[in-house]
Amino acid sequence: MSKSNDRGSLMGLKASLPSMPRVTPVSFTTEMEEQILGVSVGTSLHKDIRKDVKTSKGRIPPARRKETAVLMNAKLPVTLHARLKRTAQFNDISMTDILIRAIEAELDTGPYSPPPETWGSEMGE
Repeated sequence: MSKSNDRGSLMGLKASLPSMPRVTPVSFTTEMEEQILGVSVGTSLHKDIRKDVKTSKGRIPPARRKETAVLMNAKLPVTLHARLKRTAQFNDISMTDILIRAIEAELDTGPYSPPPETWGSEMGE
């Protein structure tokens, strides 16, 4: 039994759609932005953000150098993962950046003795 060539497919569906006329995109004006945003465009939308916040070491951390990375899997409690994800999204930073800063802070200030440079595995292994 042969199948009909007129069976349902996305290609046939696309061909049967009516063609839509091309329109030029709407360009926004200053008045439109002011009406939508509720403030004048020249006004800062983030007046309530403090710019004098310092980190625990008293300075804002410099931009990180690109460094070779090693993939690491870790099991986090669901509640901690959710908190990390929400915090990262709210502050527009990656969860990885928060984890790296937290690990570095813990290694720098935690109750750990730093091992000698020649102790343990080589970098990247």
